[in-house]
Amino acid sequence: MTAIAIVGTMVANRAPVAHGVYVPAACGVLAGAVVLAIRRSWPRAAVVAVGVAMAVFAAHRAMVVWAAAQQAERLSVVDLATEDPPSVPPPYMAVRGVVRGGMRLSEYDVPPGEVPDQSAPPEAVVAVMTPTADATQRTRGTVILVRLAPTEIGPDDAVRTVRGKVTEAPAAARDVLVHIDGTPAEDLHVLLVDTLDMPRPEASLGAWVLAALGLGLALVAARGPGEGRRRASPPA
Repeated sequence: MTAIAIVGTMVANRAPVAHGVYVPAACGVLAGAVVLAIRRSWPRAAVVAVGVAMAVFAAHRAMVVWAAAQQAERLSVVDLATEDPPSVPPPYMAVRGVVRGGMRLSEYDVPPGEVPDQSAPPEAVVAVMTPTADATQRTRGTVILVRLAPTEIGPDDAVRTVRGKVTEAPAAARDVLVHIDGTPAEDLHVLLVDTLDMPRPEASLGAWVLAALGLGLALVAARGPGEGRRRASPPA
């Protein structure tokens, strides 16, 4: 069972993303078939199949999260003072510039239709990032917004590097925060760098625990209850 789970995880890591579910399922079916052939027990085979499939899927997800976290730490930095963000941005990006705390929106987590309590601290802040702290800025075609924790705003004149997931900026944030003379807001290319949505190595811990539980379940089901105690007892 352990060998099937290990090989299955290696295959899943090399398979296309679309096949990420099929490989664990195939490993589960294979392990279940092996147990059925040896033990002649459908219930055991079913539990083993589920356990191995769960172990392979969870281990694969843990390794994907870990690899993404390592890659995010090695991002090349785009310095807004000297270069443009890429026209086709990667999933994650590191950007260097000035986070303009005076040009920001506060984000509150409230149910639809309710008014946020603005006396309470916001969940996050969306602010404009510019190349420098000058009052007037020139844009090369792409404007950067950053989403970060309220405590991370800092002074308006500090140059800093932020890392986060890159998406197209929401229209609401774009229309309120970005104003360029002669260019309608909807014609601007505005990207959002979300520093609160970064893969972190510790996020893979839960998946590793699930993988261990799945493999343990498969091993116990394959061996059967009490079998280990019977083997340890001396012959009569």
